[in-house]
Amino acid sequence: FATRPRRKNADQRPEGRLDEAQLQRMRADALHGLGRMADAAQAVRASIAAGARDADNYNLLGVTLFQAQRHEDARESFQRALVLDPGHADARANLEAMHVA
Repeated sequence: FATRPRRKNADQRPEGRLDEAQLQRMRADALHGLGRMADAAQAVRASIAAGARDADNYNLLGVTLFQAQRHEDARESFQRALVLDPGHADARANLEAMHVA
């Protein structure tokens, strides 16, 4: 399943400090890389709760949920990503891959 690196956020705090949503997304990326899917999903949810309600976050949430065998929740996350950004190629590919699997 595909997930793209987080885009640089123009909302970054002064002096280069990151906000809570960005810190949680970075944590989610690290946990995903370590294969800790339940922890990664929790961190993505924390990023979303902190205000980063974007297609990239919902796509990563879908990826982590799929890899944690929570397929229906993953499908809902990919669909939410596509509502937010209908052109999100990774979310569309991931949703299509679920139909093949």
